[in-house]
Amino acid sequence: MEAARMGFGAKTLSHLGNGTRLPLKTKLLCFPLHFLHNNVTLSLSRVSTKHNLCVKATSESSGDVGSSRPLPHVAPTLWGDHILSVPTENSEFYALATEIESIIKPKVRNMLMSSHNTDKERIVLIHLLICLGTSHYFEKEIEEILDQAFQKLDMLITDKDDLETTAIMFEVFRLYGHKISCDVFDKFKGVDAKFKEHLVKDVKGMLQLYEAAHLATPSENIMDEALSFTRYHYWKFWPAKK
Repeated sequence: MEAARMGFGAKTLSHLGNGTRLPLKTKLLCFPLHFLHNNVTLSLSRVSTKHNLCVKATSESSGDVGSSRPLPHVAPTLWGDHILSVPTENSEFYALATEIESIIKPKVRNMLMSSHNTDKERIVLIHLLICLGTSHYFEKEIEEILDQAFQKLDMLITDKDDLETTAIMFEVFRLYGHKISCDVFDKFKGVDAKFKEHLVKDVKGMLQLYEAAHLATPSENIMDEALSFTRYHYWKFWPAKK
């Protein structure tokens, strides 16, 4: 059986160019047939469209407005105008990249994975790499170290006086997605439920606590207190920086 082929073009639809109504044989319509036949006429005649563009001219140009503004007097710079040029050699960059890949990276990786370092020392080293912006070179090793260390968290936070290391561990674990509780800072509070005043003498610990407080989640009141505590003493000792 030979299949029939139907084409739609100028030859097959030539009778529609004179305003002839299209036959509506389908029953799947949104409007009644009698409404379409009585009120709608479909035509394929070409309709020309014109677009008018209105432009309003102003009496003053932008140059005239700018020229009427007074220019402030700016004193010349004390350093003068100098264009500094630093000669660079591709060979120097290549040598530096080679040194990083062949010497520095393996050395740091050995420090991370060395069995001679404790978990605390490794986490402190990870924090240093984060601060230097180089931790992404050792993501696999860092995740392995933190996964193992997090299982021994209770043993790592037994020191009641090491605020700096506790804040560093809190920051590192949270940055890598471990749900360490903010209760690790409860031991630094006194009987009045406030942070102990002698912590102010631990400058490094206060700075680390200030950074760790920015990783708080909603409803962690102790982290809000830590932020207020560290910020208050910072402005107290350095009021000129406020």
